[in-house]
Amino acid sequence: MIIVGIDGGGTKTEAMAVDTVDGLLGRRVAGPSNLHKLGVQAVSGHIEKLVRSIVPAAAADVLVVACMSGLDTGQMRMDLSAALESREARWTWLVDNDAAAAWWGAFQGRDAGVVTIAGTGTVSYAQAGERRARAGGWGALLGDDGSGYSLGRGALIAVLRAEDGMAGPTALSGLLLGALGVDDAHQIIDRVHLHMSVSDVAALAPLVFAAAEQGDAAAEELVACAADALVLQAEAAATQVLAPGAAGPVDAAFVGGVLRSRFYERALEKRVAGSSVCRWLKPAAHAAEGAVLLGGHHLGLPVSWWSSAPAVQPLTTNTEKR
Repeated sequence: MIIVGIDGGGTKTEAMAVDTVDGLLGRRVAGPSNLHKLGVQAVSGHIEKLVRSIVPAAAADVLVVACMSGLDTGQMRMDLSAALESREARWTWLVDNDAAAAWWGAFQGRDAGVVTIAGTGTVSYAQAGERRARAGGWGALLGDDGSGYSLGRGALIAVLRAEDGMAGPTALSGLLLGALGVDDAHQIIDRVHLHMSVSDVAALAPLVFAAAEQGDAAAEELVACAADALVLQAEAAATQVLAPGAAGPVDAAFVGGVLRSRFYERALEKRVAGSSVCRWLKPAAHAAEGAVLLGGHHLGLPVSWWSSAPAVQPLTTNTEKR
């Protein structure tokens, strides 16, 4: 049996194929696959192409676990499932939100935990036995505090407030003007409204971390507020799955693109240390691996099959940028 785990986000899509007997078949990284941005048909085609790039053409005994950002409602689940099945009826398709893959990757079937994804957007997903809950995941227009987008947007606002004299000077001004290729702050208006997507704004987050590491007060405040927002979101999800009368803390893992910043990770770890609900835990594996584990769980395989499958561990094998 071949299990293909897919972690689809607003910035990239990662797929990993594992034969339950022979081990790792391959791993691929491709472009974004957020359903809200691209739509069901485009995303289903993207997924099909990605799976075919790592699964032998003649393979029929295949379970594809597609965990996608933007897969938030029952209707979207049905629409995506139908689109995928119409593209390849021989395969079994299982669809879920990308938070489920992140949870399985972080905790690998443990009894309880809450995982928070912080990339272009944010979502927290908690599970304890049969109890499940989520918080956040509302998108850039309605939430996503603590995300790459919120940090990038906050940086832009900080620069404009400094330009207006409503706040002190900030190192973010020079960094953002250079990154956007504009000469003065007023040109940011056209650049943002006419040429930048949510992902483009999120791509500015590393500049916030760079400025914060140099002691810039505005950047430090943005990072502190983002860390607070993420931990509050994790606490909200974790609280919902605690059994009546049970006390925390619940193991909490934080994953996603903005966590590549060690500065941000340290800010989160410090904030979690003061929480009575959450307890810091390093994630065990990436979300694509988590999607594979979710597939194994769906098939009734014990978690132990993962550690005993040959050649699963060398995750750099067959990795390809697209």
